[in-house]
Amino acid sequence: MKYGFIKNLSINTANGFTTTLCSDELGNKVVIKKYRGSKHDGNYSRLLYESRVGKILSTKSTLAVKFPDIVEVKRKDSEISVVYEYIPGRLLSGFSLDYQAKAILRVINGLTEITKKLSAKDKEFIVRRTFFDFIIGLPIFCLLFLKISPRNFLIVSRAFFDCLVNLPKLYFRDLALAHCDLKPENIIVSRGMIYLLDCELTRLTHRKFDYNKIIASRVNPRLSDLLHKNHQKLSNSTLINYLCLCYGSSRGRETSYTANYLASLNKYNP
Repeated sequence: MKYGFIKNLSINTANGFTTTLCSDELGNKVVIKKYRGSKHDGNYSRLLYESRVGKILSTKSTLAVKFPDIVEVKRKDSEISVVYEYIPGRLLSGFSLDYQAKAILRVINGLTEITKKLSAKDKEFIVRRTFFDFIIGLPIFCLLFLKISPRNFLIVSRAFFDCLVNLPKLYFRDLALAHCDLKPENIIVSRGMIYLLDCELTRLTHRKFDYNKIIASRVNPRLSDLLHKNHQKLSNSTLINYLCLCYGSSRGRETSYTANYLASLNKYNP
């Protein structure tokens, strides 16, 4: 099927992704997410994985959380395009802080319910992030973080030893779906329904992963503090420490998010 261009929604020249709003031959709007690059590139594989996981999740939608249907996937050696149904609505970031917190909790609970609906075959297509994956990467994340911020040796070391001691105490047997990049900008509210976007990082992992990732990232400090305060049973200081070390290290390069994760280490370190 051919599609007519309407407008660009996002362009990331650094990694080769573009997202555009288009219309099909019948005039229906669609969203096309495209990556230009070799089929051997990691980003090509990520978008292909997103399409496969998206097809699974779109058939498991619940009243709590839904996923846009995938119309088709076009693959070439140097390009991959995923065509999604267009969801009219507003990004969750445009709503009040209280509503954002409630919607995020609704999404996390919805993902837990969807996990129960996955077949054994479905789970074969979804990457797992187990206790072993957490532990094996921990020393590397710690060293990379210290490379970025040697002045914070004490706080980073405390977080590392907390993870070393307490990660084994977390319950990893019953894995649940985690979006792994859950934030208001990846959620659309349409006619009272909540749609979750950009599932290329979706994993089967610890059921509290998403909740604590939002707290640790502090992209919106007020939202992070509200979630940490209102749902102490979901908040876990060891997971927060791990996620700060993991995502704050950024492969040894300081980014705009490094300061956020450092702030979380200082705020939530036991």
